[in-house]
Amino acid sequence: MDSQRGSVLSSWAYYCQGKTMDELRNSLLYTTLELEQTRVAVQEELRKKDDQLFHLKDLLGKAIRERDEAQEKCRRLVIEKVQLQQQPQHHQNAPLSGISSIEDEPRRGIDSSNGFSSSDCEESIVSSPVIDPTPTTTPVASTSSTTSYPPSCN
Repeated sequence: MDSQRGSVLSSWAYYCQGKTMDELRNSLLYTTLELEQTRVAVQEELRKKDDQLFHLKDLLGKAIRERDEAQEKCRRLVIEKVQLQQQPQHHQNAPLSGISSIEDEPRRGIDSSNGFSSSDCEESIVSSPVIDPTPTTTPVASTSSTTSYPPSCN
């Protein structure tokens, strides 16, 4: 550090040799103006960098929010998929009654126009017996039932 200071002082002394006091003042004034201009330029550059940094932080925040929203949507879709995959399993594990009346509940009773119960018509759902998905050593025989409908339920 001392060697730098010494070299600056010696170069300054060499520069000042043979100059009048007015010339030195003018030189100092110009150097001060250059220094001030450099300082203003650096401050402007720092302000631009701060603006860029703020903009990048804003973009990063938006990207993080979008990522979080996408992760949440993905999580919901996975849960929905699992629920949809489990629904057929619930239907497979249902009792083997052969006829489902879930769809028919609101229509149960005698239809005033034809005199038939809604369970006698095509709207009844006939289900096949469920085969256990676990492998067994003996084959399971499937039975199919045929249901006949009255001609007026077309």
